[in-house]
Amino acid sequence: MKLPEGDRSILATFTSWNVAEGALQDLKQAGFDVVQLDRVTRYGHNENAEYNDPVRGQAATLSGLTQLSGGEFSARNAGPLIAADPAASGMSGEMVDEQGVLLTTVVADDRVQEAVGIIEQHGGRV
Repeated sequence: MKLPEGDRSILATFTSWNVAEGALQDLKQAGFDVVQLDRVTRYGHNENAEYNDPVRGQAATLSGLTQLSGGEFSARNAGPLIAADPAASGMSGEMVDEQGVLLTTVVADDRVQEAVGIIEQHGGRV
């Protein structure tokens, strides 16, 4: 996709979908019309997977909680590989900061700093 003259795209990552939604709402309130959120993970994400909510007893998979991967995969043999990941097993060193939520927005050149400021206020990485 080619952007019109005078427009720029901004890509920002977040660790939390809820936090990213806050940034999305603030960007829209500021008048930025083109804003979207997507999941980006190492293992893929199934949009039709059941909601992983451990508080309500609805955690479909450990990998869905630890790697934002969803509950089902097209290749059934992916589960053991994902379960062996240090994020799921706990057998690792430092915590890895997974930036699994991608916010994309299109802004005019003269409003880039304003949009970046809103994103960074919500803890996003640009």
